[in-house]
Amino acid sequence: MLGGLMKNIFLLTMYVVILAAMLTGCASVGHDFNYAVTSSLELGQLKKSEYQNLIGDEPTKTSVINDNNGNYEVVCYVYSHANIATAKARTVILEFKNDLLNAYVRTSSFDEDKNEYPSDRASEIKKGISSKKDILTLLGKAHGKGKCPSTLADYKERCTKGAEVWSWMAMSQLSTLGHSYAGSQVKHNSIFITFDTNDIVCDIQISQDL
Repeated sequence: MLGGLMKNIFLLTMYVVILAAMLTGCASVGHDFNYAVTSSLELGQLKKSEYQNLIGDEPTKTSVINDNNGNYEVVCYVYSHANIATAKARTVILEFKNDLLNAYVRTSSFDEDKNEYPSDRASEIKKGISSKKDILTLLGKAHGKGKCPSTLADYKERCTKGAEVWSWMAMSQLSTLGHSYAGSQVKHNSIFITFDTNDIVCDIQISQDL
């Protein structure tokens, strides 16, 4: 099941931009940012002092968490746009631990940068056998990764089972026609793969309703 933080942020921005579009016919929420560059993120490589130069603009929200596992800072970028027919959004969440990228989650429902969702080969993953190299061959580059422990809702619980979590996500656009905007109208697919300390798959979670 998709983690609460990403889904809640995605839905909230969708609904805000829809309400604005109902009044004006077309509306945007948040500042657009360089979503494309986030496809090249690597854990432990990006420094906290570098992310803004990479992605651009001020983040939508930042928060600081200090616990026994270290010092974390979570950065969130959100941009949404709606017209009289559809609402779409792109979201990136970065988690830095002791100043280095420890986890990230990214998804978009814009046509030009929607994540490719590799559901057709997910059934070939073998728990206790498949390696990181096997997963890259089967599913391609992950949309998000988290090194354990992580404070992000999408990875925190899954981190109790292993050392690193990879994710693949896809979100539908939301129709702005009519007057009912129940959360069920935004559909999503997700794959979460957890690896043990030997880089072997130890847990698989798949959710599909697109």
